[in-house]
Amino acid sequence: MATADDHDTPSRQAPDPHTIASKGHLALSGGTDACKDSSVITTKRASLRSKTTAIRAQWEELTRSRWLIVAVLATTVGASGLLGFVIPRSVERYIINERVEALRRTVEHLAEQVAIPTSSSTTAEFEAFDQVVDLELIGGDTRRVKLWGPGGELLYSDISELQRKTFAQPAHVTEAFAGSVVVDYPDLSLPQNQYEAGLGPLIEVYIPIVGQDGQGISTVFEVYQDAQPLADAVSSVRRFAWLSIGLTLSALALFFLALALGRARVLNRRTRDAEERADDLERVREQERKRIVGALHDDIGQPLYRVLYGIQGCRSQMTGGAVAHELSSLEGLIRSIDATLKTELRLLHADSMSPLVGDELDTLLGELVDQFNHGSPLEVELDADQHDALAPTTSIALFRAAREALTNAQKHSGARNVRVRLFEGNGRIILDVEDDGRGPQTEPGLGLITTQERLEAIGGGITLSRRTGGGALFRAWAPMWEQT
Repeated sequence: MATADDHDTPSRQAPDPHTIASKGHLALSGGTDACKDSSVITTKRASLRSKTTAIRAQWEELTRSRWLIVAVLATTVGASGLLGFVIPRSVERYIINERVEALRRTVEHLAEQVAIPTSSSTTAEFEAFDQVVDLELIGGDTRRVKLWGPGGELLYSDISELQRKTFAQPAHVTEAFAGSVVVDYPDLSLPQNQYEAGLGPLIEVYIPIVGQDGQGISTVFEVYQDAQPLADAVSSVRRFAWLSIGLTLSALALFFLALALGRARVLNRRTRDAEERADDLERVREQERKRIVGALHDDIGQPLYRVLYGIQGCRSQMTGGAVAHELSSLEGLIRSIDATLKTELRLLHADSMSPLVGDELDTLLGELVDQFNHGSPLEVELDADQHDALAPTTSIALFRAAREALTNAQKHSGARNVRVRLFEGNGRIILDVEDDGRGPQTEPGLGLITTQERLEAIGGGITLSRRTGGGALFRAWAPMWEQT
């Protein structure tokens, strides 16, 4: 009576539910042994993938802040690259400004020592000026000195062939006569610069000189300086800047990598602890389930049979009448109760088949689909992709999630067609159950809440949404790391 085995008459002896559970366990143990080889084969590959997958899962867990982290990293890299260009340019500008300031002071001191020659100056005045220039300016980084007058007249040059010649006034000379100090690299194609071609890299500085009357710019010094020391200094600064930036970014990358690995280890440990707690809970539930099966059979099923036998005995003594009719109605009621009890025992017995071996999940889902195809009005289709072996806790949770989703589709959705799909994606094992019914209910029932809690305990979850074309989409998932 009311066991996992079907019976047609009350005279058939009911098998002991404890024996049923024992047989189910023995049958399952053979499957467990058969899966050991497969688990050993996938262990190394899963171990190598576990850290990478855990880091990815940790990254997905930081959904709210990960774009901020990306923005900070991108800003840091961009700012570092910008500094790599800005710092050498700033150093170059600083060195040039210091050189210009030193030259300006030297030229002003020179103008105080000797009269600045003009187009009307005598040869003696030019020679005196040349001696002071040679003493005060020429030498060190200064390679050449010229003195410009108004109208493009080159009043003085340490190259005597250029003295007192007139050229087209250079634009920089014009700017200097307007009161600006100008710094640039010389244009060696100009005729007045023909003698600088063999001096190497140069920079030229134009320094305006106020006339003795103090009424305006009377002449402009053009000083050529060796640019190689400046280039060498800027190059050294540039190398040092990029080396410092590279070391800083490398240290930052190592820090974030160490942080990610540390968080991944914490996530792995947390997941393993959750699975161990779920296994402990499952063992307790299994023991309670077996106790309930025994209680239903012994304390309810057997007394119910005795009542049925008594009713049948009484009815056999009557040939008709109202009492016989009532007894017949009671017999039908007891048989209905017996059928309901038998169904519940069958469900409890199916639940007692846990724990499941990882790669048996596809087979058990197939059996579950067959049960609903033969015992319900649903047309259920199963589509299971290839996937790695799963941890027992994950298989149990997904199997129960599938059963809960199919039960809800049968009871509440009014659906005719249901599709069950099992596949991997984004480091997860995912179970989809979609139907063509009325869509999800407004409030989840106790079964869905329990299913969600069971999956969340191992790092997974569920969603229930309305399909675009009508019906419901139930999705359950669990992480793939440590599935060995």
